[in-house]
Amino acid sequence: MFNCPLSREKADRLVKQLAIADDSCVLDVGCGEGEFLIQIAERYKISGIELDSNPECIALANEKARLRVPDENLSFVCQDARSFNWEAHKVDLIICIG
Repeated sequence: MFNCPLSREKADRLVKQLAIADDSCVLDVGCGEGEFLIQIAERYKISGIELDSNPECIALANEKARLRVPDENLSFVCQDARSFNWEAHKVDLIICIG
C-alpha cells in the first residue's frame, strides 16, 4: 500500500524504468510503509535505506521487507529527514514520492 496518490500500475512502470545497477544504494525519504523501495529490491539487487518519521510505518515496512525480500540489505530509519546524517551515506538514487 502506498501512502500517496501512486497507483500500483504506475509504481510498476517506474520501477521497470529505473536504470540502476546491482549493488546500488537507494534512499527512500518519507517511505511510509516502504512499498516502493521493497518493489525496487524485488526487481534489482540493491541495498536501501528507508527513512520515515512515523514509527508505525517503519514497523510495517520492516515486516513487509522481512516477508518479501528477506535476503536484501534494507535499513529502516525512524527519524525526520531534517536530522538525518546525509553525509554518512553514499547513495546512488534518492526517492521521495508523495
